[in-house]
Amino acid sequence: MLFFGGVFVERALQMRGGFSIDTLRVDIPCSTHSHDFLELAYIKNGWTLHTLNQCQKRLTAGDFMLVDFGEAHSYDDGSDDLTVINCLFQPAMIDPSFGHCRSFSLLLDSRVPGVGYAGTHFGNKLLHDDSGQILFILERLSHEIHQQAIGYVPMLRILLMDLMIQLMRQLDIQTPCRPGIEVGWIVEQINQNVASTHCLTTSFSFAPVLSV
Repeated sequence: MLFFGGVFVERALQMRGGFSIDTLRVDIPCSTHSHDFLELAYIKNGWTLHTLNQCQKRLTAGDFMLVDFGEAHSYDDGSDDLTVINCLFQPAMIDPSFGHCRSFSLLLDSRVPGVGYAGTHFGNKLLHDDSGQILFILERLSHEIHQQAIGYVPMLRILLMDLMIQLMRQLDIQTPCRPGIEVGWIVEQINQNVASTHCLTTSFSFAPVLSV
């Protein structure tokens, strides 16, 4: 059994290069804890009473939740067959340029795939996988990390990017309005504020293209 809040989880994530995914039978209760990484927990079987940021909700098969950097959560009660797919990762696993991201919202703001998401709040978001698409991506991630066939690291990055896009769709996050040609838009903004100092990251919430 992999204890969610234990040092073993942190070490496992470090050894796997910033990414870990496991299907776990959860020992109830699992006490309140937090992590220094992003977590997506997917209820594959059974049910649980789960508390995130002091808000308790009942989760059943097909439900999943986002646990951000430093957020406290616990599994308070649940069925004997409770099984959770636990996907843990550092943003830098998607691309090294995302190493500064310390939240889901900052990750989305770092060009995944648009700009302007930094104000999005993910707190206590309980989602349901109606289409099975999230489960499909998680199972592919699990297959890639355990098989480690040729090209598995770039594939992990692509699948994590796919997962982020699916989350945006589930959360109904709208892409910020802006011109379709990004370079032209950036040049226009600079020309309008010639005397100011400009930075792609801070001024335009723009990060480099993925270096797969």
